[in-house]
Amino acid sequence: MDYLFASESLGPLLELRREIAEALGGSDRFETYRKMADFSARLRRHNRPGIMILLLANQSDLVEISSQRDLVADAETILLLPDGAEQTFALAHSLRPNFLGSTDCDLDTVVSVLRRLVEKRARQSGQSEVN
Repeated sequence: MDYLFASESLGPLLELRREIAEALGGSDRFETYRKMADFSARLRRHNRPGIMILLLANQSDLVEISSQRDLVADAETILLLPDGAEQTFALAHSLRPNFLGSTDCDLDTVVSVLRRLVEKRARQSGQSEVN
């Protein structure tokens, strides 16, 4: 299962959600969370997420996700941060995201990065079937 976490304070993201669903092959392919408590509870169920798109609105969201690093380690992650502070980026890098950007200017890139991750997974799946 793939996940989108978009903090409530980021406002409505209907168009982005539609584009993500299209890139993943349908809205039944991912779950959306707007509250960190709900998303954290879902992660604790140990279901090995595939791709995670994390649109964080504040530092506390990042701290919460970082505290659950072991639950997100196996996921391919697109991580957009609320600010460009050095300490924010340092903490974000510790999560080892596939893409790291800012919620201020990189929302447009989410879908293109997501498509590349989906294509990469398809290639890897095809290679493992051949082996």
